[in-house]
Amino acid sequence: MSRLALVRLGMTVGAMLLLSFTAAAAACISGQNGMTAAAAEAESEKVNLYENIPVTGFRVSGISPQTDTGLDYVDWWYNPREDCRYIFLPATADRRNLTITYEAKGALKLDRIPVNSGYETALLSLKDCFAITVGDQDCGEVRVMQSTLGCAYLELESGSIDYIDGHRYGNDPGTALMLDADGNVQYYGAMEKFMGHGNSSWDYSFKKPYNLKLEQKASLYGMGKAKRWALISNFLDQAMMRNTVAVETGRQAGLDVSLNSEYIDLFVNGSYRGTYQLYERPQIQKQRINIRNLEEETEDLNETDLSKLKRQLVGEKYQPDSYHYYDVPNEPADLTGGYLLQFQFAGRSGKSDFITSRGQCVQICSPEYASKAQVEYVRTMVQELEDAVFSDDGYNSKGRHFSDYVDEDSLIIGYLIQEMMLNPDGLATSFYFYKDSDARGDGKLHYGPAWDFDLSCLNFSRAVKDQNDVAHGTMNLEDYFARYMPATSADPNATEESSTIGYSWMSKLFEKPAFLQRIAEIYYERFDPFLVEMTDQEHPEHSLIAQTAEKLAASAEMNNARWHMCGDNSKPLGPVNGYDYAECVEYLRRYFESRRPFLHDQFLLESTVTQANLLQQTVDAMDLTKYAEAEQETIAALLADYQTQIAAAETPQAAKELREQAESELQAIPEAALFGDFDRNGAVEVLDAQAVLMHYAQTLVEIGEPVSATQFRNGDVDQNGSLDAVDAMYILTYCSEQMVGNAFTLPIG
Repeated sequence: MSRLALVRLGMTVGAMLLLSFTAAAAACISGQNGMTAAAAEAESEKVNLYENIPVTGFRVSGISPQTDTGLDYVDWWYNPREDCRYIFLPATADRRNLTITYEAKGALKLDRIPVNSGYETALLSLKDCFAITVGDQDCGEVRVMQSTLGCAYLELESGSIDYIDGHRYGNDPGTALMLDADGNVQYYGAMEKFMGHGNSSWDYSFKKPYNLKLEQKASLYGMGKAKRWALISNFLDQAMMRNTVAVETGRQAGLDVSLNSEYIDLFVNGSYRGTYQLYERPQIQKQRINIRNLEEETEDLNETDLSKLKRQLVGEKYQPDSYHYYDVPNEPADLTGGYLLQFQFAGRSGKSDFITSRGQCVQICSPEYASKAQVEYVRTMVQELEDAVFSDDGYNSKGRHFSDYVDEDSLIIGYLIQEMMLNPDGLATSFYFYKDSDARGDGKLHYGPAWDFDLSCLNFSRAVKDQNDVAHGTMNLEDYFARYMPATSADPNATEESSTIGYSWMSKLFEKPAFLQRIAEIYYERFDPFLVEMTDQEHPEHSLIAQTAEKLAASAEMNNARWHMCGDNSKPLGPVNGYDYAECVEYLRRYFESRRPFLHDQFLLESTVTQANLLQQTVDAMDLTKYAEAEQETIAALLADYQTQIAAAETPQAAKELREQAESELQAIPEAALFGDFDRNGAVEVLDAQAVLMHYAQTLVEIGEPVSATQFRNGDVDQNGSLDAVDAMYILTYCSEQMVGNAFTLPIG
């Protein structure tokens, strides 16, 4: 199915209303060239007057005067769309003291002011747009823009970024200089690796994302020391903050692991590359996922580079119960952790992986080159978890509950982030779990970190079908999506479009009343207030969206001048969010404002229905024949009253408390009297006397459990208001007299 077909399939009335928020969103266009037919035709007919001018090279240097590295320079850039040139400056630049160097066939002037090549000048501080002339020739204009963000200068050995942009898996080392907006150096030194990053974000972005590895660990922008970092381009996210919103939502919701990032302006060999998000990478490392590093320990025990070892396959490739491992000679004795896993599309699952019996593909991110024993340990754990999830009562054949394997709250938070964002990846890919060793951790999997949300929030259309063959799409504001994400395809030709193999984990977990109730509670307690705050236009100082947009405003304008992410240039994937940066931000804000009512109302409804059903089940389990007619009427009235109250509850927690209160009141209603029948089995026996005596003994040492109203009334045969040894004696006497046919009546008194 084509992407356009998927867009049409997933589009709903609710989404269409949202897409009308901006004129830019009136069309949802796909096509890798990123341009409508009309725009392409207009572009082909356009005649540029100033593309070729008698200037060969124009460089502005000293743009970070706080350093003396020679890396802080930028070349002007010709914009064919506007037929003009741009000079992009970072926040660190002092426009009163910049050095301009150029080569031209004549005297170059800006607004008729001569420019002396190689000398400092304050010229660029005078205005933002200059007419260019060389001799008497009109050469168009140059526009000057300046950001307010920190910056990074990369000097690659190849001399330009072209090699990496054309070779995703290539490597081009070099030197890096990074500064904050005030000019404080964050890093200056060698860069071992510079290479491509991502899947769809790489394939469909003209502005490419990258990974880099520093020669030495460095704490960049206060994010903690590490060598490996990601430069996220956010080309497919016109607001450039979907990842920020997702990560910060998880952080405030209580995730133990949330990655940090910093927005910067990127310059590579003098070429301005736009606004980037420097991100910590998902990896086991003290400053990131701080668990035992099983990968490093395994490497230390082996002299051979593990990547050179043979990769082995057990089972049929990409089919259920198959897995890949490496012939690792030596491994630590403790195999319990730490592991970093992610749900992944089959065929993208890296070096070590496994597929569960129901087709869920899991990539082992760390240890990357896992031994057979390591793979078997973690796949067994995940399989036992899956078995528990798919059972009716949440317990697997070993008698262990799914909550014995995974931290419920973190899993729920991970799910809610996906659902809140309507992320097309859902639970199919970039859905991470980590597990510490049993000696250090709690023995459970934990969700995190949140990662990869650039196509979320009505930014790409995708539809999946549930077990009833009903479609659920990412363009429908009034539906679940992540809930119905199926197990990742085990098809060897699996693509981004996951197949519908059975139920997903989340679909099965939604069938568990306690889990569903907890989802609703966490949404109301931790997500809903954040959504309200984030979309509040009256108090933008509290809104993450408003604050991020304000921070990015100047850089975003530069970025758009360089890449035309907004405006008449349509996106390669998904709907256009707006024709300028402000519109794209508003599109995102309105998305959350429009998404919240469904989540707010639906999770409350799920909770009230769940609690009402549980209360009904409690009443259904009661043997009403044991109650007098008046008590039966009381039970019916109580049930009706509390069902009404539960339906009107304003929060999931309130609905749960009402159900618990109703059950407490039901327990207080006594059955028809059968004095002496303490265990309520319909007969007075010696065991009743023993049970009363045991209860009395326990209360003496304050360890007794509370008894029901019926138990208390039946057991208090001397009717003195307490359960004690005397009651036990009378019950035993009653049993003895009954055995010999003598009359003895209970109660006594």
